[in-house]
Parts: sequence; structure tokens; C-alpha cells
Amino acid sequence: MGTVNLDAQRFVVWNMGAIAASGHPESLSIFRKVMLAASSVPGAFPPVYFDVEVDGKIYDEMHVDGNTIVGVFFYGLMLDLPAARKEVFGKRMEPGGSIYIIRNGKFTALPEPVARSLPKIIRRSLSTLTRAQSWGDLYRIYTVTQKDQIQFNYAGIPDDYVPESKEPFDIKEMNRLFDLGFEMAESGYEWNKVPPGLENRDSEE
Repeated sequence: MGTVNLDAQRFVVWNMGAIAASGHPESLSIFRKVMLAASSVPGAFPPVYFDVEVDGKIYDEMHVDGNTIVGVFFYGLMLDLPAARKEVFGKRMEPGGSIYIIRNGKFTALPEPVARSLPKIIRRSLSTLTRAQSWGDLYRIYTVTQKDQIQFNYAGIPDDYVPESKEPFDIKEMNRLFDLGFEMAESGYEWNKVPPGLENRDSEE
């Protein structure tokens, strides 16, 4: 899972399996705190603090939702997985494999008139920034997969899905999305082999 250390402006990747299997007496508490931090959208939910010790002194780190820096992460520009594998196993990662990305959102833009008020403009600007960031994340990951001969698979909320509420944390709407995701998984995802927008280019090649 990914969080952002706001104090350091740094993206942090947590190995949840290693935490759970560590046997440390605080492993369950840390596991829960990481999940909470990864869901702590700045401005909507409070940050989560982790105690750390540096040179014998205790400090706290402020962590929030990893989407503050990156919406979807994979090795490449931010994570050098091949180098890490070489350090641990003595050899670099061989080409091949598959990656499956399931994103809780639409890829296409969602045009709508914006009210002429500062709060509405700020909210719309932030949502646009987040959406553009997700586009960049997918294209970046696709570039890495092509370089390392990894099969790219992407699925998201269908473009024809119409939300019944515009509130970001409406419980009924979240349940509708959960049911939709369950149905899509049960029937078998129709995986996109390239990021949306590159379909025609891929077919031409």
C-alpha cells in the first residue's frame, strides 16, 4: 500500500504481507494504521501519525493518502524493483509477467459546468488534477511494462456508468460502485491491454 509522508513530501510503499507475518507485537496496530493512512484524503480525513526514532529521539511522521503524489504505482520511476531483486537474490528480474490494474474511477473526462464560486472552483481544480495524475500514472506504467515485456491489463469504472450522487463519500453511491465491481469481477473483467486513448495507435502498429 502507498502513503505520503507529508513532512518529507515522500511517497512510502508498505509491504503489508511482511508486516502481517512479522510476528511483531504491534504488527496488527501498524497494519491498521497504514490502511487508515492510505485512505486519509487530505482535507476530508485527518492524517495518521507514525512514531519513529532517529538518533535516539522520538519523532512523528504525518501520513496521508498516497494519491496525494501518485494514484497508481508500479516499479519504474519511483520503485527500482529489478535493482532490489538483484540486491536480494543476486540477479536482476527477468522480463515477462503480467500486471493487473483495477482503478476506482472513470478514465474519460466528466464535463460539467462549474459554479462561479471559489470553493467550487478549488474542488473542481483538485479533482481535475487528480484525474490528470491518474492518466499520467497509467501511461508511465504502460511504458515500463512495454520495456520489460510485461502484459498490461487495466479495468476501471465503465464510461456509461452514471452516478446518482455527486458527493464524494455518499454511502449509497459507494455501495452501488461496490456492487458494480463485484458484478464485473464475477462475470470476468474485460481487460484493456493498453491505456484508454491508445487503442487505435496499438491496432495500427
